[in-house]
Amino acid sequence: VFDASDLDKLATEIRSGDNDRRYDLDDDRVLDFDDAKVWVHDVVRSYIGDSNLDGQFNSADMVSVLKAGEYEDGIPKNSTWGTGDWDFDGEFDSSDFVVAFRDGGYERGPRGQAPSVPESGLSLFCWLFGFFALRVARPKR
Repeated sequence: VFDASDLDKLATEIRSGDNDRRYDLDDDRVLDFDDAKVWVHDVVRSYIGDSNLDGQFNSADMVSVLKAGEYEDGIPKNSTWGTGDWDFDGEFDSSDFVVAFRDGGYERGPRGQAPSVPESGLSLFCWLFGFFALRVARPKR
């Protein structure tokens, strides 16, 4: 089972600049934030910002990271995934909100679950229009 400590280890490796191939999840020979996105999206099937790794990025994650009290706290490199460091620079600041919201998962529910979209009434309208058009266009006997 994967957890936040695995993600924190990946963050440490990314910041080290060593490009350890064991952590190169997108096989581009560069260890960077793209590898973190692969881990979050494909390994744990979640979103950037899902600090508790429950599979969704929602208000519970926001409350959790703000409660941790590390937002722009002035202490260098003390933040982790669970305390709001979502861009892997070791800090919890506005750039973390940018990458999390840019990822597009806030309040979308579990990753991989298709969003519900209301059925369009347009298809029914087209069928009815076609039916009546054929009745009108048909020659009378």
